[in-house]
Amino acid sequence: MNKKLILTAVFAASVLALSGCSTFEQKTGIWGNDSSGAVMKAGEFKLLLAPEVFKGSRIEGYQTAWSRVAQIAANLGWKAEAEEGLANGKLDENVRLFSYPDTPDRVISDNYYTLRHRVGMKPSGQLNPKKADLTLKYSAKDGKPMPVEAFIKGLPEGTKAKAEVNVYGYADKKAGNNIEHATISVTYKKQPVLTGKETVEWFAEKYPVLNTMGIPAGTIVNVPKSKFVVTYATTVGKLKRGDVEFEVESCAWYNKQTGEFVTGEVSWRADAKDVKASYELFNAIQQKAPEILDAGKSKNALIK
Repeated sequence: MNKKLILTAVFAASVLALSGCSTFEQKTGIWGNDSSGAVMKAGEFKLLLAPEVFKGSRIEGYQTAWSRVAQIAANLGWKAEAEEGLANGKLDENVRLFSYPDTPDRVISDNYYTLRHRVGMKPSGQLNPKKADLTLKYSAKDGKPMPVEAFIKGLPEGTKAKAEVNVYGYADKKAGNNIEHATISVTYKKQPVLTGKETVEWFAEKYPVLNTMGIPAGTIVNVPKSKFVVTYATTVGKLKRGDVEFEVESCAWYNKQTGEFVTGEVSWRADAKDVKASYELFNAIQQKAPEILDAGKSKNALIK
């Protein structure tokens, strides 16, 4: 990597290193090594929740998800502590409007990149323009390396990128069938709310790698409003065993236009040193609580 490249992209040391290996002994898949082009030091374990979990209220869905996770974790020796307010439904939820812009022929996603636009929502349901951000994320498929240098080339000086593993469990509704994706992403905070008229040229000013896909500069990058989703996310509890601790989150997505349920999820983040413990719990939930789970994949894959 040349000196100029190093200067144009500053990587958070706790998350990404471009060379060397982690001291983590239990190397599972892409964890703790640089086979993807970046050392994966952290990641998120994700389980989609069956639509039936949210047939009642959203809080009932959160309660059901936490109850089953906590019960299974306790049987494995974890101390489970529910989030204050979960029992009576007085949780702090992060409410945002999500969209995933792409070209009409989906060139961006076909190249394994995902654009994501998020805007905060006020209790009144109005958008909060002060809380808008934009992310470009690359997800490596089939264990292939990520194009790290191409991704960060030309980024504004001081830009921070993040590399992590996304783990989707219960693929094909089979317990223990987990999919690992090495990912790299750049998120810009305090962004304008998109108008739907932005072009590839506009997005490429923030993410120059978009210029390498052969898309005409004037191509509109947009998403139909029928595919906008309102997301609710909250912490439902904490799990602790020895010096390992996971903060468990749950979320529910709804189509903004129709109000229909799209998908839900329960998840937690883990450092590479805690991967073995995380997979033990992750697989146990799939084995013991399949009734609350849906087939594992990314949430945005379910947007129609």
